[in-house]
Amino acid sequence: MVLPIGYHVTVAALINGDLVRRSYTPVNASFLQQSTVTDENYATNLHFLVKSYRDGALSMHLRQQKAGQMLLLSAPRGNFHLQRLLAHRQIALIAAGSGITPMLNLIEHLLKRNANRIDYLRLLYFNKTPADIWCRKYLEQLHAGDERFQLVNVLSEADTEWTGLRGRICKELLAPLLTKNTPEYASFATICGPSEFSQAAEDLLRELQFDLADLHIFQG
Repeated sequence: MVLPIGYHVTVAALINGDLVRRSYTPVNASFLQQSTVTDENYATNLHFLVKSYRDGALSMHLRQQKAGQMLLLSAPRGNFHLQRLLAHRQIALIAAGSGITPMLNLIEHLLKRNANRIDYLRLLYFNKTPADIWCRKYLEQLHAGDERFQLVNVLSEADTEWTGLRGRICKELLAPLLTKNTPEYASFATICGPSEFSQAAEDLLRELQFDLADLHIFQG
């Protein structure tokens, strides 16, 4: 199965007599711990990053799966079109928690894009604590190694050792996206996270008079 960038699949399993469904976005194999996998088809398989919750019926079920067991997967779903980004060279990615997953493949693609090469790509990543930051090492290495990519972590429940930004999504954090002729400016933005987060981000951008025609919100 080949998924377009930004698309997701619905994973389903029969758990205690109920068919439980959740949507997940596959990610590149490079974001997983490859050293523990010996499957010769590893590079061409579908790979998922899934947060496991104690009360999450499907996530706990997935943790207990063993090689050879079956899952139900839907056909690819989504309405994201990469062509919309082709004219844009400064792009903002706004994510919370597991909403980082569609951004990961997008980051890789955009930084490798040759046509209308990216000038600045800014990721605003919202979480509770440092332990909640997914793919932190990869993102920090990319931030250090590619001057076009800027990683901004924002934590709402950080400990005293955290030296980065604190708080929740707000107008002050998004306002720089509208300041032209700066690295923070973005002519296009994408959002992904819990529905409340995505709605709040959209409302704030609307208040700031960001052109919503140049906004895409990933839906699970």
